[in-house]
Amino acid sequence: MDRMGHRAGFNNYDNSASNTSLYNYFSYGDILYTKNTGTLAAPVYYLEGTSENPANHPASSGSRLYGPGGKNYFDDHSDNGPHEENTLGGVTILPNENRALSRVIDPRGFALTYTAGVSSWDISNGNWLASNVTVTFTSGVFGKSGGMGDMEVLADLAPIQVGNRIWMDSDRDGIQDAGETTPGVPEGTTVTLISPGPDGDFSTTGDNQTWTTTTDADGNYYFSELSSRDNRSPTGITANTVLPGFDYQIRVEIPAGYTLTDKDVGGGPSDQRDSDAAKAGNNAVISFNTEVTNHNYDIGLYDPALPVKLVSFTGELIDNQSIQLRWATSEEENNSYFSVERSLDGVTFASIGQVTGSESRNTAGNYRFEDEDPNAGLNYYRLKQVDLTGSFTYSHIISVESAIHERLEVYPNPAQGSFFSVGAGNETTVESVKLITMTGTVIKTYRSDFQKNDLSGVRPGIYIVQIKTTDGRTIVKKLIQP
Repeated sequence: MDRMGHRAGFNNYDNSASNTSLYNYFSYGDILYTKNTGTLAAPVYYLEGTSENPANHPASSGSRLYGPGGKNYFDDHSDNGPHEENTLGGVTILPNENRALSRVIDPRGFALTYTAGVSSWDISNGNWLASNVTVTFTSGVFGKSGGMGDMEVLADLAPIQVGNRIWMDSDRDGIQDAGETTPGVPEGTTVTLISPGPDGDFSTTGDNQTWTTTTDADGNYYFSELSSRDNRSPTGITANTVLPGFDYQIRVEIPAGYTLTDKDVGGGPSDQRDSDAAKAGNNAVISFNTEVTNHNYDIGLYDPALPVKLVSFTGELIDNQSIQLRWATSEEENNSYFSVERSLDGVTFASIGQVTGSESRNTAGNYRFEDEDPNAGLNYYRLKQVDLTGSFTYSHIISVESAIHERLEVYPNPAQGSFFSVGAGNETTVESVKLITMTGTVIKTYRSDFQKNDLSGVRPGIYIVQIKTTDGRTIVKKLIQP
């Protein structure tokens, strides 16, 4: 910005009370181009018009605004009125287009006076490319020579993606548990993203916009690239994308016969796995303001006809001998029994006992089961609730570690190098070792030299090490592959 240009203005009086003459003030400059013939670490710069940085455009007649050699690198002279040059600073560069831009007075190519705008030049040769007029001035105001400030280059908005999953909350606790793999809606269910429009009011639908997507086989859904531009997009934003810092709603119709689970019961880290939707009519609705990509907009549903509402399921090691499981219900209807199931890998389960249910009750029910012979290492448990008709549902999965009979170790842990070891100086007790993913896939089996179990080709992650001993025991450990 030019201070003198602001003080003088266009057809303004000076600061003398006795002088009634009107004055105009002209201010303009030149863009000088320097070239680095060295490196970034050791730069050597030459000004335009030298043999190392030639300039090919002649300066305006009578102008002193040029570099060495009497020429300009950029063809930035004025073609209008008495001005020899017309650039006013505020220079910026568009690297992807190899263009230089500057604020100018009386932009070239328009034959207009008392205007200001922007011109651009090709950096590779200095040729003038284009101009546009942004302001026209009138008498008695700030003049064109005051400048128009700096310019900033804007990039397209980083894409934002929102959404995640609609799931069947079989234990009705409002949290996506490890065993709740059933989607809450059929594949292909329509999910709608709503903008309240420029008025910011979702209830006035005249200017609302909607976009839709569908769920996949696991109940997942996402919004990223939209089918049309959000009409609240700031000037210059042309991409059809979810906008940062704006209000939206996600809506999905609640299937007939299902109920929306409790909202925001998690808090803290569990907020990533709880249900975020409120009920509005027959719709599940999540209202939010975008900031960054968010894959935590989840919706939990359950079938109220299911006989049991499970509110807790826990387990603990008792006296280093047995594992005691406890669970509680808030209501039951036609509940026949609970089958307690155990697994070594969290995938394949087998029943280890039953606990009779209360058939029907509207009060809290508390249950307990003791696993008197747990496996050494990590034990996984789940409940299979069976009603009087034989229908059943599964609870979420819990895990409890037992050190019973345990004489073997996995080391180093996390693994170091390309192998890990099993044992405590007594390899003869080990029959086989399996390396298993957390989803239950066996990726390596070792049958000898258990002090050097090869990890080549194993990706970083957490794995289950299943150790089978010659006396028939199975010990489960976790191994971290960094």
